Amino acid sequence: MHDDDVFVCESTGLWAARLRRCDELWASRQRSRPRLLRVQFATDLQQCRAWLDNNPAGVVVVELRPDNVSPALDFIWNVHRDCRMALSAAVAERSLEEFRWLAMELGAAALFSSPRDLTPLALLARRHREERPDLPDDPLARVWAQLPWPESAGTS
Repeated sequence: MHDDDVFVCESTGLWAARLRRCDELWASRQRSRPRLLRVQFATDLQQCRAWLDNNPAGVVVVELRPDNVSPALDFIWNVHRDCRMALSAAVAERSLEEFRWLAMELGAAALFSSPRDLTPLALLARRHREERPDLPDDPLARVWAQLPWPESAGTS
């Protein structure tokens, strides 16, 4: 179940738009013309969490702002703790780069501080998309697929 590849939780839509653009530019330079990333965005962490419930192996990008550092870092930790197949990353203005290592310690794959070149983020999302498992649509089957042992181990 992979409706979207990346969900960006931010205040303006700038990071999501720049991520799409960087992905388009990168893809246009490839001979194989790979499928573009499907990027959604919302301004609310609850919407991001709801998206993760439907895309448990997706990529979430959380914007750190001066007014949301604590909730955003908590969210990154919760993704790391609760959604083991998901990948999280953070974006922030340069003045918040001091939170880079904390965000990464809490589970973010990286923190990006320039919306001008998000190509590394696009490549990270592409790699995650290629490596993630195909999960079934049925919620119970999806839970079984995420358990650390084969389904047959539960039957006798």
